[in-house]
Amino acid sequence: MNVFEGSNVTLECKVSGDPIPSIQWLWRERVIANLSEGISSMQTFIMSEYAEKEKISRLKISSVQEPNAGVYTCVAANTAGKVAKNFTLMVSRIPVTGPKIIEEEKTQEVKEEEEDKSNSMAGMAIGMVAGAVIVLVILAAVLWICHRRKKTEQST
Repeated sequence: MNVFEGSNVTLECKVSGDPIPSIQWLWRERVIANLSEGISSMQTFIMSEYAEKEKISRLKISSVQEPNAGVYTCVAANTAGKVAKNFTLMVSRIPVTGPKIIEEEKTQEVKEEEEDKSNSMAGMAIGMVAGAVIVLVILAAVLWICHRRKKTEQST
């Protein structure tokens, strides 16, 4: 498994047996204790296990550094025997590149569709107001004519 420095890594070991085996993790041929400090105070080894039909053990290594590279071994044992599986961890430095200036051309976008929408909305509003004024003028004229006719009928 190849990872970059600073990343977190989880190794997983699945075992079965009757009775259910106990699992230990080794690094550089030494047993890793759960929640133990790694190569720096910023690093922790965290182990978790759960079992159903098979037992699964996970070793999480936080903030991996180059000295963490090497062989990690999952050792499962019960009264019937012992088995082991090796995991090879390779750690690469994150590539470093020199600084460069990124120039972006600023272009001005003309959004014709939005302008058309606002123009048509304004035109519609003006049309509605003008229509309402015309209706009011006609209504006033009709009322005035009716009123005049009533007056002339009353005087005769």
